[in-house]
Amino acid sequence: MIRIGIDARFLLSKLRGIPLYVARICELLPSLNYNYQFYYFINRAFEHNDNYTSYQPLLNKLSNSYSNVNIINCNHEAQIKWEQIYIPLLIKKYNINLLHMPGNRICFSAKIPVITTIHDIIEYTSLNQQYIRNTITKSSGLKMMIYNMRVAAYIWSIYKLANNKTARIITVSRHSSNDIVNLLGVPPNKVSVIYHGIDHEFIIDDEDINTIITRKMYSTTPKYVLMLGGDSPHKNVEGAISAWAKVPEEIRRQYPLKVIGFCGNAESPLIRTLHKYKLENEVEVKGWVRQDELIEYFRNATLFLYLSHYEGFGFPVLHAMASGTPVISSNTSSLPEVLGEVGLRFDPNDHIGIANGIETLLSNANLRANQCIAGINRARDFSWERSAKEHLKVYESVLENQHGTFI
Repeated sequence: MIRIGIDARFLLSKLRGIPLYVARICELLPSLNYNYQFYYFINRAFEHNDNYTSYQPLLNKLSNSYSNVNIINCNHEAQIKWEQIYIPLLIKKYNINLLHMPGNRICFSAKIPVITTIHDIIEYTSLNQQYIRNTITKSSGLKMMIYNMRVAAYIWSIYKLANNKTARIITVSRHSSNDIVNLLGVPPNKVSVIYHGIDHEFIIDDEDINTIITRKMYSTTPKYVLMLGGDSPHKNVEGAISAWAKVPEEIRRQYPLKVIGFCGNAESPLIRTLHKYKLENEVEVKGWVRQDELIEYFRNATLFLYLSHYEGFGFPVLHAMASGTPVISSNTSSLPEVLGEVGLRFDPNDHIGIANGIETLLSNANLRANQCIAGINRARDFSWERSAKEHLKVYESVLENQHGTFI
C-alpha cells in the first residue's frame, strides 16, 4: 500500500490562507483513494499554534472519519530543524513513499519524491527588505543579525533550489506559476496550477439570492464597507485607507468602514494611517473573528475593499463573491484571474481612482445588484472537491514516474 506523508502542522493554526488550504485537502484526500494510507505530520510544540480547543476537533474528525488517516505528532520548537531533520526521520520510521510539503517549504534530505505547494514567492522577492536591509539598518544586536541572515539564507535556498529538489510544484494561480517559472527558473512542465476552493458555508443557496440582492440594494439595516486588517506590506492597508479618506464624508458616514482580522498594535501601518487621516474614531477595527462571524460580515457588507499589491490567490475576494458582496480590488497579480469579469479593479496606488470607484458602487444600487449576481456565479467555479481530485492526480503522476507503473 502506498503511504503518503503530508506536512500537516498547519492544521493546528487558525484556518485562513495556507492553513485553510491544508485543512481542506487533508479532509478530502482520504475519501478519494482508500488504497493510500495518509500520514499527517503535526507539531504541537510550535509557538504560533492556535489553542488546543480550537484545533483538536479537526484532528478528532480526521482520525475518526477515515481508516486510512494516521496523525503523527512530532514536537520541536525550531521549525527549520523540524522540516529538515525530523520530517526525514518520520519518513524513514513510517516508510513513506511520497511526501507533500504544502506550505512553501521543501525537505532537502528526503530520499523519496517530494511535492511542494508554492502559493506565491513573496517571501523570496521580499528577502532583501525583510531580513537583509532591516538587519543592517536596525540596531538589533549581533545575535539577532546572525539569526536574520540565517533565516534569509534558508528562505533563499528553499526557493532557488526547490526546482532541483522537488518532483513537482503545485501552485494556486497562473500568475504564481509564471513567477515560479520566470523568477525561480523552474521548468514549466514541473508546475501544476490547482485553484483553491470555497467552503460550502460561504455559498448562497439559490432561494436566498433575491434576499441577498435586496439587502445589497435597499437594506435599512446598518450598512458598511468591509476590509481585512492584514499588516504585511503587500496587503497595502495604507493605500486602502488613503483611498477611503478621499471618499466624500457624507458617503463615509452612510457606509462606515469596518476592518476585521487586525492583529497588529498601535505602531502598525493600519493604525498609523488612520491617525494620519484622523479616521481613528470613524473606522471600526476588530481583531480575529470565527468563520461563522466572518461569513456574516461578508454577507452583510455593502462593499468589500481589497487593494493588495500582490496575492498568490486571494481567498478574501473569493469569499466576498460567494457572499454576494461587490468587490473593489487591485488589477495586479492573481486577483484579476480569480475575479474573472467580476469587480471594479484599479492600480492599488491610484487612490483617487479607487475613491471614485467606491463612490460609484455605493451610489448605484443596480450596479451593486449586478455585481452581486456575477460574484455568486463566479464563486461557484471554485470547488475544494475539484481541487483535491487534482492534487490526487499529481500524486498519481509522480508515483507513476517513480515506479514505472501506477500502483
